[in-house]
Amino acid sequence: VLGLDETVNARVRMLSGGKAMVELDNSILESGDDGETNWAADLLRDFGFEARCIDEWGFNSFGGVRGFKTGSVAAMPTEDSKHVVTAAS
Repeated sequence: VLGLDETVNARVRMLSGGKAMVELDNSILESGDDGETNWAADLLRDFGFEARCIDEWGFNSFGGVRGFKTGSVAAMPTEDSKHVVTAAS
């Protein structure tokens, strides 16, 4: 959907409250048609990504798209968080 190649850093990170946040290289976000970071989130929503995050992958919400961050930026899950199915489950 976003037309990314294997050299692009991209991931879905679980933030506090079970929110899904897509992180992409800043260079990809800056290459959008209007220079805004929302182009990627809008495109993902148009292709049903938000619904899949909630209905299929166990997230509570979709927080959009932001620049790729390193380190620990997500809080620990709470008892109120939905169980997320992983490849190891």
